[in-house]
Amino acid sequence: MGIEVRHELKGVGENLRDHYSPRMKWTVPLSLGMTYNDKAPWPWPVLAGAEIRPHPQGLLGLPAAPIRAYVRTRAGLDAPDAAISWIPFLVGENFKLAKDSGVIAIMNILRSESTGSIHVSSRAPNVPPAVRFNFLSAQLDREVTLEAMRITRRIMTAPAMRGIATDEIAPGVNIQSDDELLDWVRNNAETTYHPVGTCKMGSDPMAVGRRPASCARYGRAARRRCVDHADADLGQHQCAVDHDRGEGIPDDPCGGSLIDRLSPAESSKIIPHQASGKTHAAR
Repeated sequence: MGIEVRHELKGVGENLRDHYSPRMKWTVPLSLGMTYNDKAPWPWPVLAGAEIRPHPQGLLGLPAAPIRAYVRTRAGLDAPDAAISWIPFLVGENFKLAKDSGVIAIMNILRSESTGSIHVSSRAPNVPPAVRFNFLSAQLDREVTLEAMRITRRIMTAPAMRGIATDEIAPGVNIQSDDELLDWVRNNAETTYHPVGTCKMGSDPMAVGRRPASCARYGRAARRRCVDHADADLGQHQCAVDHDRGEGIPDDPCGGSLIDRLSPAESSKIIPHQASGKTHAAR
């Protein structure tokens, strides 16, 4: 492409991981007044803005998902491997509130093993990069996604939900087999914009930052702080863990491994990750 290579690192742009999430949907009777499809005032952008002040409440006061569950999709796991999130409204075209009342359930594997890449496609800065997510390319991702969807169905059809979640409108009760569900997921799921991994740290040939020598060299050269995400997979959420570590590292770009700074009690919680051999903290 005519771009001078200053330092070749084969791992740059590789190991891209993201949360690929199907959105399952159920209708909720308007008469119950339980969703923002029927509770949102009109003109709701103005009134909802006033509603959030002085105390966060109403539609604009919602977090990304006000209800969230972390679940184990199979026996023998030390920690949950899937997340299910619920939002109390349906969305129509152009992300507008739908006229029908309902609820959306979003689920995904927590630690995706499907890997893709992102690379420059042109020397022109206004040309978008080539992004290849390779969603669901790993068997574990497919298995966990399917089981998370089935767990969600069991929750939404439980006796306590009778008369509340009335009809499954996506994917629909007619879609049941693994192949049918995966085909629907591939055509309808969306990223949750939690990309991680393309600046992988560690000591293997695909590592972009190698602790500690290259961390000091490249971190200081770029005037960037360095955080090692290769030694532990703490918590349940790959993107949240990255953000938390980034906020917590010191100004010294080689502040050391996170494990080195854990208390003895915290260090004792580090356990092997069954699937990948990585480690994570039991919660």
